[in-house]
Amino acid sequence: MATPVFDTRVLTPQQAVRAFRAFEAGIPAATTRGFNKGLRFAHRLSVTKFMVGGGKFAPVNPPPGPLRIRSGDLRRTVATIPVRPKGNIFEGGLMAGGPKAPYGPVHELGGKFISARPYLGPALEAATPIILRDIDNELQVLANQVIG
Repeated sequence: MATPVFDTRVLTPQQAVRAFRAFEAGIPAATTRGFNKGLRFAHRLSVTKFMVGGGKFAPVNPPPGPLRIRSGDLRRTVATIPVRPKGNIFEGGLMAGGPKAPYGPVHELGGKFISARPYLGPALEAATPIILRDIDNELQVLANQVIG
């Protein structure tokens, strides 16, 4: 959490109301910026900490260990879904798979013959403190801007 900064500036009640309204109006954008910064960190975690190098002829790394990168197709499909505010809810996250790596969801969730070896969910969970820190930092910047 950011340390509050106190100064000796005096605001009139009208100035305080304007500053509060400006802060309130800026909360969605600042929160979105913080979330998106944190999601970029989660993206990096998903393809580094929860996937390990190997190569085409490397043996498969059995569960519960991280996924071993064989061709790199799945790793290249991991993408950030930018956060967008929808009312009081902020939606966004990570995704992977698609036509180049249709097995992506199977590794994340498990399948008929394959145990789950999640790489997106754990990355988001591990990145949560960073995401919260980034949101806090963006809100602090906003507060400093509106108070001047």
